[in-house]
Amino acid sequence: MTIGLHRFIDSEADLDLALKALLPLAQSPILAYPEVVRSGAVERLVGLLSHENMDIVIDVVEVINEFTDEDISNDAEQDDEEAEESREDVLKQLMESLVRVPFLRLLYSI
Repeated sequence: MTIGLHRFIDSEADLDLALKALLPLAQSPILAYPEVVRSGAVERLVGLLSHENMDIVIDVVEVINEFTDEDISNDAEQDDEEAEESREDVLKQLMESLVRVPFLRLLYSI
């Protein structure tokens, strides 16, 4: 029984680290967000909002908050009009994928 519990704790710690590792993606939205959407990561993130460990849920909310921050990567990328349009386009894609999954319903149920 102790071995199973230890494995569970390790896997939750790994999940916590994996979620925190997603945060830097917000610094390169033009490159990262299309792949986040295409890979199905948005659906998996939203699914974790129903996780029994509240620390995991908080991590997910933090990741989504960083991804949807209105100031995404203004310093890291060119500040020309084309770059701004690209940032807006990828943020729109991300937001549309959040709308397609029960993100708001799950967030509300927390």
